[in-house]
Amino acid sequence: MKRLLLNIGFGNVVASHRVVAIVTPGSAPVKRLKDYAKKTGKLVIAIDLNPLSRTAQTADVTIVDNVVRAVPNILAAVKELKKLDRSELNGIVGRFDNQRNLAETLLFLRDRLTALAKGD
Repeated sequence: MKRLLLNIGFGNVVASHRVVAIVTPGSAPVKRLKDYAKKTGKLVIAIDLNPLSRTAQTADVTIVDNVVRAVPNILAAVKELKKLDRSELNGIVGRFDNQRNLAETLLFLRDRLTALAKGD
């Protein structure tokens, strides 16, 4: 079986068999994808520039960033997480709160925009 590589920018590629779905901004299938993921024991991870979008709000894990910047960071994190045993990984997943993550992101954005407005 031939494996395809998807170019995600800046010389980075990801194996196509690792991609579950690529959701375009104009569509709204995230809730269906999340329902399917829940039935199959998977998580929906969204990369979105807008922490207030339906995609960001619905996903189990939202990464507020550009996909070209986010994917290399995700791959680096995966290398580190591979060193942990299953119980440690389950603990990390169990403690993660996407709504808190999004709230902290919004606070960071507020503070950064305030500093920029003041010329800091």
